[in-house]
Amino acid sequence: MSIPSSFAATHGKWVGSSKLYLPDDPKRASPSQAEVAPVARGKFLTISYDWSFEGEPQSGVILLGL
Repeated sequence: MSIPSSFAATHGKWVGSSKLYLPDDPKRASPSQAEVAPVARGKFLTISYDWSFEGEPQSGVILLGL
């Protein structure tokens, strides 16, 4: 089974702003970017992203599959 076409249409590089909300703390915004790519013959989708928190670089990866 492959990922749905609605998800597959999102692949590419994205740029935006990340907003972090912490209890009793004002929201913090930072530039962010993400890359969405199909993997494993189109059966999964990865979302690799990065942003910063208090000047320190942060990153993460999400793996989506059915």
